[in-house]
Amino acid sequence: MIRFLFVLLLTACAALAQTQLPDTRRQLLIPGDSVSIELSLLKGDILHWSLLAEEGQANDGETRVNVSTNSGGEIWIKNIGAAQEELQEDIKIDQDALYRITVSKTGQRSRPITLAAWPKFGKSGRTPFPVKSEAKDVVTLAAGDRFSVDYEFKLADTTRFETIINLDLPTDLVRFWATTPAGDSIPGQVTVKRWLGEAGTISLREMAKRGGSFTLRLECDIPEGGEIIFRRAPGRTPPSWLPKEARIATLTEHSQWLCITVPPYSVARDSELGKETLPPKAKYAAQALRVSGVDTAIVAVLRQVYEQRDSLYLWRRDRLSTVTGYDSSFLELPMAFDPPKLHAGTTTPLSGEPEAKAALKALSWFVESASGKNVEGTLFAWQYDEVTLIYPQAPNDRFWVQSELPLARTLRTFMPTSREYPNTIPLPPADKLRPKQFAYQGRTVRDESRRMLGLYFYNPTAETVYLGYRVARPIERTAIGSFKKWPKAARWSIGIAIVCAILGGFAIWELKQRDRRRRKQAEEYASELESARQVQQKLLPKGPMEVRGLQVLGLHQSMQSVGGDYYDFFPLEDGRVLLCVADVAGHGLPAALLMSNLQATLHAIANQRRPINEIVALLNNGWCAGHRPTDS
Repeated sequence: MIRFLFVLLLTACAALAQTQLPDTRRQLLIPGDSVSIELSLLKGDILHWSLLAEEGQANDGETRVNVSTNSGGEIWIKNIGAAQEELQEDIKIDQDALYRITVSKTGQRSRPITLAAWPKFGKSGRTPFPVKSEAKDVVTLAAGDRFSVDYEFKLADTTRFETIINLDLPTDLVRFWATTPAGDSIPGQVTVKRWLGEAGTISLREMAKRGGSFTLRLECDIPEGGEIIFRRAPGRTPPSWLPKEARIATLTEHSQWLCITVPPYSVARDSELGKETLPPKAKYAAQALRVSGVDTAIVAVLRQVYEQRDSLYLWRRDRLSTVTGYDSSFLELPMAFDPPKLHAGTTTPLSGEPEAKAALKALSWFVESASGKNVEGTLFAWQYDEVTLIYPQAPNDRFWVQSELPLARTLRTFMPTSREYPNTIPLPPADKLRPKQFAYQGRTVRDESRRMLGLYFYNPTAETVYLGYRVARPIERTAIGSFKKWPKAARWSIGIAIVCAILGGFAIWELKQRDRRRRKQAEEYASELESARQVQQKLLPKGPMEVRGLQVLGLHQSMQSVGGDYYDFFPLEDGRVLLCVADVAGHGLPAALLMSNLQATLHAIANQRRPINEIVALLNNGWCAGHRPTDS
């Protein structure tokens, strides 16, 4: 039961942490560039388009809007001034062609606009479905463009609204991917749109015409420009209720940067404080849970959660009235239900299939003012994980329980950058994905948790600025993967260079190893010679010897550490003194060994009371018997 309460607690507290971003997505019209939408339409279709151009700088060039086709050129054109202006047009299509709506601007300063276009398809132009074989589209695009392919399935006019709402169209009916000029494969995204009543509109009025349609949209964001090949191939078998024909249309969107208009922070704060203070929700939430049939024990647990949420909300509001800058204190709260206020953001999943790990994204951004002045302020870049568990009985609220599911968070700050030098912040995916769903007590709990990268620009000035941003999915290549994309001649050249470098490196390593071995042998030989020299010095007589008032002494100095030079003097048993000087043929250690042998033999023979001629004869005979004649 405790685990059940915990699962439901996490689930019930899941929705509020979902960061709410601005609904309006404006494009930033940059001088020298354009914003455009191109659609493939057939005779009998109707093209709806609209443009909202916000106020620009007076006497800063002109803004031009034109509609053209790939077959007949321009069919509509208009220049608009610096004042805010709204345009919309319905164009009846009388020939098959690509229709493009383009907005361009001259001058120096950018201008926020909102350009939208959507078709109403006629009755003709439908093709058999499902896809039988691979098809491809070859389109020249720029980085940041989006290419889409729509499959529209028109349902019968007698289909009831509730039937359309309950139908579930699979998203894997068509496989879709793109190939860049470098040969990289980019996966496409698939979404489903559901229309009630007349195709292209949503109508819930009781007397509205029945019927409707589904639109299966395949879309892909382009990370690098050039000639892109888009491929569509057969996917899953469609459900039996799906029409056997579909209308296929392509759509290309070009907008280099999206835009958020950021007012001065004081204006935004006063606007928040001017809103009506929300009453405590704990009491009403508990009542709603009881009405929906949630167990009394669970209601009691959730009511405590809501009461804490209410107190945190009021605390946050009171703090807003006292701070003078951007507030990041929500991270210090024990239950951070209130996420940071964001201007732009992107996400990557924390649960699901393994291929979701490849959803690496990044946010590129810059800031500029409408007047052209230098921009002051700070950009806050948030990265954190939002826990989102969906349970059948849970209310649609979300927030973090840090004691159980800690909030992974980072906050970085940046100074404003210009349009010429935009900044890019990556959003790394999860190292390990959690299961997309799991069963608990016979019920399925779905994990929709995600990792968030969000931008907020703190504007301390008195004028409005533009935060330009773009969501990209960078191509990650390994070193080997990048090498495969190079031209064949370059790959051969680099391969030969790498082989030569490896062989040369091995040769250098071998020479170094040989030199190291030679040095080691030399050191060992020098050590042996030093040991032999010390032994040889001990074999020579020590100090002067007194002989009837005379002193006998000698000095030994060899060309090398050791050698065959030998001298000796010592008294005999009969009172005589023997003096000996010899030179063994050769040099170094071999001669020294022979010298030591000679010294030992001489001392053994000399003390036997023999005359000197006999000592010499015995020494000569013994030496000749044990050594070659060349040894002495």
